[in-house]
Amino acid sequence: HDTSRGMHAKSIELQVPLGTVVRERVFTGERSAAGRRIFRPVYRYQLLQENETWVAARGGRGGLGPSSPRLKNGRQGEVGQRS
Repeated sequence: HDTSRGMHAKSIELQVPLGTVVRERVFTGERSAAGRRIFRPVYRYQLLQENETWVAARGGRGGLGPSSPRLKNGRQGEVGQRS
């Protein structure tokens, strides 16, 4: 397949220094006075050893494909899939 998305996507590896901390921005449910969403950092992982890996986003399992929602056969997409 000549695509780089979904189940055919290749993994991307980044080299980072030891001690790198992985954080995720999480919406607090609050908004600033200007109406902007407020996020807070949440600790996820810290790389402390040589050649250590951590998967930030796992590749897809494929999917329903672009034509399935048009079939109207009751199949639903999984969480994170566009319909």
